[in-house]
Amino acid sequence: LVLDLTLQDKAKEEAPVMLDGIRKSLHNKFVQATWMDPLTKQRAEEKLAAMGDKLIEPPANELDKYSAIKVVKGQLLTNVVEALQHAVNREFSTIGKPIDKNRWSMPADAVNAYYDGSLNQFVIPGGILQPPFFNSKMPEALNYGGGAAVIGHEMTHGFDNNGRYFDKDGNVNDWWQPKAEQEFEKRQQCVTKTYAQFGASPLTVGESIADQGGLHMAYDALQIRIKGKEKSAVGTPFSDNQFFFIGFAQLWCSKLRPEEAKRRTALDPHPLPHIRVEGAISQHPDFAKAFECKPGSKYAPKSTCEIW
Repeated sequence: LVLDLTLQDKAKEEAPVMLDGIRKSLHNKFVQATWMDPLTKQRAEEKLAAMGDKLIEPPANELDKYSAIKVVKGQLLTNVVEALQHAVNREFSTIGKPIDKNRWSMPADAVNAYYDGSLNQFVIPGGILQPPFFNSKMPEALNYGGGAAVIGHEMTHGFDNNGRYFDKDGNVNDWWQPKAEQEFEKRQQCVTKTYAQFGASPLTVGESIADQGGLHMAYDALQIRIKGKEKSAVGTPFSDNQFFFIGFAQLWCSKLRPEEAKRRTALDPHPLPHIRVEGAISQHPDFAKAFECKPGSKYAPKSTCEIW
């Protein structure tokens, strides 16, 4: 019901298109990765091909049924307890049964997304495909910097420092050849050092890898979409590529108290919002090109770290 009221029809149409472009981008990255041996590349391709995706919302016949919950007007606590009991009963009902790969572990109206390594699948709820992540009234490139970057982020988690240990079937299995594994770890260390320059802790490297990968893939998907014919949006001084990076930066507009920033830095596996932006764009040469950054400057370093 919430999505029926709030989700733009354009988001339902565009999300699969974005996803297709991102899958093509990651496939190309495997092909072009000179540091990966043929066998590791083959297994990476197999995992990507087997990776499941769930967009917008579950099919109607798979939605959770709440008809068993008795809602009593004016009895908030009773209703909350009833809803919690329903959730507990639902979990207990799965004991002894095969894993349901069609089940969502997040409501469709959540402003969030996730990748599940044990199932090798990711979920992009319709709740996150709303402003600032997606807005049909804004230039298309903004949506690729927003919603498409989120899709790419979750897909990259399947090949980050944690997700890479799961194979195409969701089993913990070392499918990397030794040399490719060494090369990955070398690149992972580069990402850790780069983000540390912006104030991130080593705890955040997985999310940083996913942010970088998601941004690169979303950018590639945009180029596929516009067929390499960049233009400026009507009535604005910005080009498609500039709007793309602006869209990504807008995702993380926020303001934190110093105490909260300190707490997150110590405990949160996600970098602070401004670090997520600065770290990712500093490692994307096309950002420097789009905004004509001076070579060797903060956002146009002489060398960059890239895994995907």
